[in-house]
Amino acid sequence: MGDRLPVVSYREFVQFLENHGFKCNRQKGSHIVLTKEGIFRPIVVPEQKELSANVI
Repeated sequence: MGDRLPVVSYREFVQFLENHGFKCNRQKGSHIVLTKEGIFRPIVVPEQKELSANVI
């Protein structure tokens, strides 16, 4: 149980997704919506200083 996921900022997570082919489709309030061709459901990332595993 000692294997914990690292805590990352929303910017790091968005950059990770963009490096894997996702594009920022839109931003509504404090949520960034990313999409990728061939992926049906968009990924919504909240603008938070730290993202925990339950958000991702």
